Amino acid sequence: MKVVLSLLVFYVVFQHYPAQAQQEARLCMDNYPPFTYFIGDKPAGAMVDALEIIAEEMQFKLKYTPNTPFIRCMRMAEAGLVDFVVSLLRTPERLNYLAMFPYSTPEPSRFIVQTQMLGNLKEEKDILPLRVGLIKGFLYPKFFSGNDLHIESSSTPEAGIRKLRANQIDVLALNETVALHILQHEKNKHETPEKPIALLDFFISWEEDSNVIGLSKKSKLITREEEIAGIIETMRIDGTFTKLIELHKKNQ
Repeated sequence: MKVVLSLLVFYVVFQHYPAQAQQEARLCMDNYPPFTYFIGDKPAGAMVDALEIIAEEMQFKLKYTPNTPFIRCMRMAEAGLVDFVVSLLRTPERLNYLAMFPYSTPEPSRFIVQTQMLGNLKEEKDILPLRVGLIKGFLYPKFFSGNDLHIESSSTPEAGIRKLRANQIDVLALNETVALHILQHEKNKHETPEKPIALLDFFISWEEDSNVIGLSKKSKLITREEEIAGIIETMRIDGTFTKLIELHKKNQ
């Protein structure tokens, strides 16, 4: 009788207390297609797919924030409120609170302007006297810090476009993929905008560095840093990141 009772107690305890709960991690997301974006409330994007591959390989569950401005994502990662941030560049300050894993070379910066400005802007020097819109928390090539530019900051690319249409800035600088996405979205609209926008022909390249995935040093996953680095490096070498980015570009 005692043996039966002991087995029954063991069964009840085992059913209510699994041996080990699956580890969870949070990705802080902003609207940054094709890398991170939302279809309704559902997270999507090349970096969402990439992190799902990593999560499956490492057997942890990936969760997501709602649409959160990039600069706030960085603060949350620094505080340990989220585990992953994506599509960023290295700086000494960020290395203080993030482990960083390179996955691709950074894209050039492109300029969006109101169409009426196209004929006046042919090369980099034409930008120097203008009001230039940048996005808070984003990094830009040295051209933007090495010249005495009149900078106006916005919290998101969409906010930057609104400033451009309101004549609060003359040009908006974005990475190439995001700039092209915004223009394609504009083209897909049924209504004709009052102030059409277009892309300048020239661009500003990076001299070095790479795009990275960041892992908060306060994350529980930091103990598996080497494992994460190995998986990301394998994905970089076999072209997984490039394929995912191209796939989501086509789906925009």
